Amino acid sequence: MPNFLYQSFVLLAFSIYFCYSAPLNVTTPTTCDSAAEMAKAQKCYPMMMEFGNKTVELAALDMKINDTRLLSMMKLCKDLKACLNSSCHFEESMKKDVRIACDGIALKNTYFMECLTKIKTGTPNLVQYTCLAHSSDQMFTTKKWCTKSVFRGVCGERSLNNFDRHCRIMVRLFGLADKDGDDEDDE
Repeated sequence: MPNFLYQSFVLLAFSIYFCYSAPLNVTTPTTCDSAAEMAKAQKCYPMMMEFGNKTVELAALDMKINDTRLLSMMKLCKDLKACLNSSCHFEESMKKDVRIACDGIALKNTYFMECLTKIKTGTPNLVQYTCLAHSSDQMFTTKKWCTKSVFRGVCGERSLNNFDRHCRIMVRLFGLADKDGDDEDDE
């Protein structure tokens, strides 16, 4: 599943990159047509290209928590989100896709993801966890109590830090929830 997660990041990054080049359907002049607004939007394009390129590069790498490449990508995410939010040229759906991708990238820098990788690679003996006989989408929704007990048993308490938030991010990454869902915990 971790490889699937990175492939999802890559796909999302490419779709975001190609969507950015599509013009917005504007039929009447608005304040977004001003030179100042156009200049704000133009500042975002190099960051978007860098975001797409780095996402592709990082997708294939197995990184540890606080890897400098991962931290650099998280900073780029923060800067890109701020840039997109400062301009009225980018649609909300595009901004939301970037937030979801960036949440996924930040998730890679947690003990939650480290534990999930350990579980998915089959390193621990999971025979005692009979509740794991369910689909992956249930791991983060209806059966997250089971996932929580597995995380606690396999990786310890630190893997449970922000567990509910991390489960919500996983649900959004895998598209298991309505895409127009709540983003209250986005930064």
